[in-house]
Amino acid sequence: MTIKLSPKTRTLTVDRLVLESGEALSDLTVAYRAWGTLSARGDNAILVEHALTGSPHVDEWWADILGP
Repeated sequence: MTIKLSPKTRTLTVDRLVLESGEALSDLTVAYRAWGTLSARGDNAILVEHALTGSPHVDEWWADILGP
């Protein structure tokens, strides 16, 4: 299945992800987007994991929470 992603969207494929239940997912591709600049200390990152939209377009759903 091919999904058209925004040019701002990046993907990461994980070979194997073991879930809390012990089951494992193979060849899992995660779409994500990044905003701003990571500080030298790496202390300004926020990871938003959600299944509300099934979309990496956080700016459409979470803009009020994330800010500019």
